[in-house]
Amino acid sequence: MTVNRLLSDEWALGAAYKFTQSELHQDLVDLPDDSISPYARVFRRSELHTFSCYLLYSHPSGFFARTDLAWYLQQNQTQALNVPAARTGDDFPQLNLWIGWRLGGAWAIFRLACSIERHRLQTQPAYRLSRTAA
Repeated sequence: MTVNRLLSDEWALGAAYKFTQSELHQDLVDLPDDSISPYARVFRRSELHTFSCYLLYSHPSGFFARTDLAWYLQQNQTQALNVPAARTGDDFPQLNLWIGWRLGGAWAIFRLACSIERHRLQTQPAYRLSRTAA
């Protein structure tokens, strides 16, 4: 979902929200359910919420400046056979600053960008095999 608004001939702002969900059902069919690994059957789900907003200044001479602020929220869930569900996640902001110059009719654009962020998106671990004494 995106909302954009022209405030004047030179100013614009906008906001957006995006949701992404991924699921993985993993069955290692060569391992029986009571095998050494509780990870023979695993269900994983990840959800990513992205919130963003921007403010843009565009001068008729071609100069422009823009700032974007985005916030990411990730939530993970892992459910394996006979193992309690594990939930992890993280969130972080990202700030982007752009300045630039458009040459006549946007034939060329020179842009300098800076990104300020702190992130630690977590990956889902691969299945772990554990050995039991025979």
